[in-house]
Amino acid sequence: MLAEPAVDVEDQAILWKLEQFSALVFGRDRALVNELWSDLGFSLIGPEFGDETHTRAELAARLDEIFALPVRLSFGWSDVKVLRERDVAWAIADCDLVLTYPDSVEYKPHRVICIFQRADGRWRWRLFSSSAMPVEDSKVEFSQAS
Repeated sequence: MLAEPAVDVEDQAILWKLEQFSALVFGRDRALVNELWSDLGFSLIGPEFGDETHTRAELAARLDEIFALPVRLSFGWSDVKVLRERDVAWAIADCDLVLTYPDSVEYKPHRVICIFQRADGRWRWRLFSSSAMPVEDSKVEFSQAS
């Protein structure tokens, strides 16, 4: 049996950021705004057409909407690929969007693509983009209110 290739320190840092992201979303923790936003800028691209944020204020408002849903969201990371070139890293993950209701848990296949940039000695978020498989029976509507 072949051993799994070792994950280097830089890849571990990116993987940790994904885990931290999921924990902060599940905890409805507004510290997520500070984790994602920096002077470099950040974009959140959701699964619905037009579900985009590009400013700190838009990000905070969108997270408030997500945190107000009658469900706690998190991600079950699996099959995460980290690619790096100098000070830029991409994480591509086929994962589950985990919807935790008071009385049940649902798992929805999801694809997440993240871009990070190393600045001041640490990896900073630049993009989080997600797309879901079509879901007909979901209890949650992800599109923004008009």
